[in-house]
Amino acid sequence: MDISRIRDFLNYIPELSQTPKKLFDIVFSQATYLNATDREQVKKAFLFAERFHHGVLRHSGEPYMIHPVKVLEFLLELHPDVVTMQVALLHDVIEDTSATYEQVKKEFSEEVADLCVALEKVAKVRYR
Repeated sequence: MDISRIRDFLNYIPELSQTPKKLFDIVFSQATYLNATDREQVKKAFLFAERFHHGVLRHSGEPYMIHPVKVLEFLLELHPDVVTMQVALLHDVIEDTSATYEQVKKEFSEEVADLCVALEKVAKVRYR
């Protein structure tokens, strides 16, 4: 991965006219290596996260869902698997919304739910 991509990711300037769905469609179009079933599973994660983050804004004023989509965009260069993409999109739903571990586990998998919780724990240690 080119260091300039990391710099771009860290210095992201929000485009307040961009909707999460439009950005997701643009970003996800890069995942051409996925089959139709896998694509549907990633879209399902986007829709789930979007439902639970609906109406939440970041300090920048942009919809919160832009953040997980930008995380996905960053990861796509590495050709991640479906679980990794789902976790990228869902990583804050258990911590920051009314979504529960059990809901994420039921809708996706225990692995996805466990990884979301693990990332929450890492973030608490890293950013406290």
